Amino acid sequence: MLLLTAIITTVLGYLSGSVSYAILIAKHIHGVEIRDVGNENPGTANVVRSIGRGWGSLVGILDCLKALVPIWLAEQFVYTSGSFVETLAIFAVGGAAVAGHCKPLFHEFRGGKGAGPYLGIMVYFVIWESLATTVLATIVVALFVRGVAHRWSRWGPIVSITLCPFVVIAAEALGPFHMGPATLGGKGWGVAIGVFATAMLVLGLNYSFMTDRVVELQDGRKA
Repeated sequence: MLLLTAIITTVLGYLSGSVSYAILIAKHIHGVEIRDVGNENPGTANVVRSIGRGWGSLVGILDCLKALVPIWLAEQFVYTSGSFVETLAIFAVGGAAVAGHCKPLFHEFRGGKGAGPYLGIMVYFVIWESLATTVLATIVVALFVRGVAHRWSRWGPIVSITLCPFVVIAAEALGPFHMGPATLGGKGWGVAIGVFATAMLVLGLNYSFMTDRVVELQDGRKA
């Protein structure tokens, strides 16, 4: 029964992710095919650069919600025990939303990079660890990423997604750490494993993009 439930909720997560708000907003409000302008990526950064900051911000929020809302619904009404297995099933819903965003059923399987729905999952489960990772990623990009175009919008998410699982695992192993309203760690190993698996999913779905960025960085250092 749990397996069938997991399949159904995962499919619903994928369908939620398959709604590309960048494509819909650009097309129906501005008459623009966002996949034919700018960097041709239907995501927040391209909408900001091609249409405007306000619309880009809206797309970013909606992309976060396309994963956050399904996992909240799953935890509230389906997977309510908080067990290790059910925690992983909730992450499967979020991961499916990421996959839908990258390979959307409703948009010829030509989607974005997955950063928006990934952020929604992280905000839901590990918001403080995500904020700590953002600070760390900013330092890494500032120190080590030079000579490339759009280094913050391109490399900031890559570095954050790569580092976040290790920050979560370290906090889980060494924590919890309580700092005012913030608590790092103490989420359970189901969450730590789920964060790691989700990050690997995003990086795997963007393998060719990642390869291009590494080549770009190497060329920038040679220049």
